[in-house]
Amino acid sequence: MEAKMDAWQRSPNDFHQSNSMNTRQGGKEVTLMSLGKPHRHVARGILFSRDPSTIVGGERLGQQYWEVYVEVAIMPNESLIRNFQNLKTIGDAARKSIAWPSFLVSFIGTQQQPSLTEGLVRQWNDPEGGGRRRRGLGIGASAGGCGREESAAAAAAAVGDLVAALSRRRVYREVTLALRSGLRDAQADFSFLRTRGLRRLLKFLRSSAAAAASDESLRLFRHSQSLPDLQVIPVLFQNTLHPRKENPDVTLNHIFGVEPVKITSPPTDSEVALALRVLEGCCLLHSGSAALAYKYKAVKVLVNILSNRGIPEQEACLDALIALMLESSSNQMDFAECHGVEKIAELIKDEQADEILRLKCGEFLLLLIGNLNGKENSPLANIQEDIRRLLGEKCASLIWPRASLVQP
Repeated sequence: MEAKMDAWQRSPNDFHQSNSMNTRQGGKEVTLMSLGKPHRHVARGILFSRDPSTIVGGERLGQQYWEVYVEVAIMPNESLIRNFQNLKTIGDAARKSIAWPSFLVSFIGTQQQPSLTEGLVRQWNDPEGGGRRRRGLGIGASAGGCGREESAAAAAAAVGDLVAALSRRRVYREVTLALRSGLRDAQADFSFLRTRGLRRLLKFLRSSAAAAASDESLRLFRHSQSLPDLQVIPVLFQNTLHPRKENPDVTLNHIFGVEPVKITSPPTDSEVALALRVLEGCCLLHSGSAALAYKYKAVKVLVNILSNRGIPEQEACLDALIALMLESSSNQMDFAECHGVEKIAELIKDEQADEILRLKCGEFLLLLIGNLNGKENSPLANIQEDIRRLLGEKCASLIWPRASLVQP
């Protein structure tokens, strides 16, 4: 038996040349309606197939989708309900076959199809309507029962598909809104606005990580970090974490009023601590964020913060450093070049330092060694010898047994 061809590769000639294409499968001109706005036409095309076993984009149509060949894209930016390969919008799918929900397909030149809401409500509230019409035409009770079951199953599947599609769109809107609003404020000239934006971003990251059904939200966040407009890491380093100039450069144009001097407030301690928490969350939820942070010399910036900032920033800095170096050999190499272990050891040995901070430094070494155990090619492979040299044999002996317990 000849294998079925994926329908999206077909052209109108395949329809006209096929002798097996019957009335059930299609051949009529149709318009496609928008899922978000069911009364808006998004494309015109030809109905190719209603056969549930037809494969479009590597996936069977099923009971609720029809195969339609898109001839004219009326709304080219409308998103496809089923994406495949590089096809994301109606415009991408022009002159190709796509799968489209049957209740959003309207035949041209025939009686107007019921709207999305009307069609679903009619099927949901009156699943026996098809059976009553068949009985009125003299069809047997068994046929009517079969029709009722099929109608009820089709209605339930249609409602399920609609709810899932609307849920995906809702999550997409929530993710993009949280990121855009947070990033907008995080790039402001004044610290209180940047702090507000960082709080929004941190709240979004924590809710995404803690939500019971956050798989879709996390997937969208990870995908968003490949889009320059929604990337969090560049905003953190360009606006908060990189050291700013104390005094702006003033030229003659500024003095004589040709160009205004741009006033930017320096980052406060709380702003820096929040930015470090956001950096930590991004690296833990999205592995690519650590690689992106490497381009901004993240480890060197954080080691500098660790040496010159207050206790809240130092504690947040230690957590962010762990997140940066978990699976990134490049960041580990930067940490070794910055003599990061020596800086941590100095804080531990400083009896004037805050006791909680010193314990936090010990926890940092414990987590770092546990993560590096068994990784011979790591730039920090000799960290145990460094700690023994810097802290002494007695202190180092307290870390080794516990570090083996946190080894991944």
